[in-house]
Amino acid sequence: MKRSPGISLIEMVLSLGVLAVALPLGLGAIRQAGDGLRLAREDGQSVAMVHEVLGELKRARDGRPCMLETIKKAVDFPASGPVIGLAFDQDGRMVRRISDEEFHDGVPATAEPRITHFALIEGRADAGRGVTRIEIRIEFPASARRGVRQTLTYHTQLR
Repeated sequence: MKRSPGISLIEMVLSLGVLAVALPLGLGAIRQAGDGLRLAREDGQSVAMVHEVLGELKRARDGRPCMLETIKKAVDFPASGPVIGLAFDQDGRMVRRISDEEFHDGVPATAEPRITHFALIEGRADAGRGVTRIEIRIEFPASARRGVRQTLTYHTQLR
């Protein structure tokens, strides 16, 4: 029996089955690559924000802060009460301090300047070593409520 040119029904069904499995896997890989790229960009931008926060902490330690209050050596901060938080715009520039309410509820995405990230700062004195251990948490997006935002945490010391 001579076979006619073209593909059989079985070949067609098998190729559609392979496509049905491969297509979602390929799309999932593309989405994960996009997520990885976004997180890499956030990580790079957050390093610049941490650098700005450290500069502000050093100015606050020297008694000439721009956005924070003066910080005494070998004293925990915040001692109690509201968080110490700074707002950053989409270009990674420090804009202003944030309130406790903004920290918990987020800021409107339509606010000007557009706030995209929060930097939350805590310091614990280590008197025996003469340093203050600093934790800086970069949280984004700033428009989301606390607990929903993604967080990158950095640890360092101030002498």
